[in-house]
Amino acid sequence: MKIIVIGDVHGHDSWKRLLARENNEFDKIIFLGDYLDGFNTSKKKIKENFYEILKFKEEQGDKCILLLGNHDWHYVSFGERYSGWSNDTFRWANLAVKDCLENETIKILHREDDILFTHAGITKTWMRYWFESDNPNKLQFINYKDLSPKALNFTYGDSFSEYGDTVYSSPIWVRPASLLKDKIDGFKQVVGHTMMNTLANQNEVWFCDTMPREYLVIEDNKFIIKNLN
Repeated sequence: MKIIVIGDVHGHDSWKRLLARENNEFDKIIFLGDYLDGFNTSKKKIKENFYEILKFKEEQGDKCILLLGNHDWHYVSFGERYSGWSNDTFRWANLAVKDCLENETIKILHREDDILFTHAGITKTWMRYWFESDNPNKLQFINYKDLSPKALNFTYGDSFSEYGDTVYSSPIWVRPASLLKDKIDGFKQVVGHTMMNTLANQNEVWFCDTMPREYLVIEDNKFIIKNLN
């Protein structure tokens, strides 16, 4: 199986160039979220790109996995507003993202055997807090319909971090240091969320927020970093 992983999008359309580079050959393509709030992209382009990704998902069906990012979630969850928030974006994104979550066009978690794909990562502490267990059987309940909305919201946790760097943070918010300290046992994880200079693997966690410079291909159980330039 060949899986292509695309890090945080934030309105840019380099994913199209990536597909051309790979000759549109893949068994699965996984977007790690944050389609909205492009900091160097016009709001018009962000909207157009989001709907182009949804159209691509419709065409590809189950071969394309769209995951939820915190910059998508704050247009759905009441009271959550992070950097990049825009009233213009809220006017259309509130219903658009909510619809995608309700019909599972956008998911919180995707699992391939022993690999977990989320926007930011899954900690044992977060699992225990919301599910009273970090048993892998509980992973099936990490979805929009079964979760309390508050489970995804930003939290200061016990570290009082304004950056979300706490083991109590959700799969769309936890930061690398906390994830590496408390990641759920028995799984490799592939995440975006925290911008890196280069795509990196630390203790079987792959940090992929390096688009549009790099992307990850998983093929025949090998993790391959590819340069998009």
